[in-house]
Amino acid sequence: MRSAVSPAAVPSSTATLARRVRVLRIVLALALIVAVPLVVALAAHQGNAGTEDAYRQQARADATARHLGMTDVMQMAREGQSDDVIINQIRTTNSAYTLSAEDLRMLRENNVSDRVIMEMQNRRADAHPRMRYVHVPPPAPVYMIGPPPPPPVFVVGPPPPVVGVGVRIGR
Repeated sequence: MRSAVSPAAVPSSTATLARRVRVLRIVLALALIVAVPLVVALAAHQGNAGTEDAYRQQARADATARHLGMTDVMQMAREGQSDDVIINQIRTTNSAYTLSAEDLRMLRENNVSDRVIMEMQNRRADAHPRMRYVHVPPPAPVYMIGPPPPPPVFVVGPPPPVVGVGVRIGR
């Protein structure tokens, strides 16, 4: 016995091909929607790489320029700067020292006063942490892409009912 499937219920090969082309177009469109912002963000990030290095170099230069070293203190004492000026400079630059016995001897030989040496001893690195200059790069742009749209839904209903028209001739 043959199956009673009408030709309208079986999709034709052209309809199947058209459906596949539509699905392929949707997939390609979604791929472009995702890929284009990613490529733009990558290009922007690579363009900022040089400026980040410049910021880091500037931060290092600022941090080292503001610290008052032991040789600077000895130079200021030899130049005849007052104790108050030297101590003020140590405090304003937030300089910290860990002095050894050799350092104390060298400071005394260079005519650094006891007040300045005591201030340097009181400015230990652990008691007075120096300011740190840290470059914080600007945040990268974030592209929010929502969930993809749901796939298309094809509803295939039952075939239309078979209607027969009969003609009767005669009785």
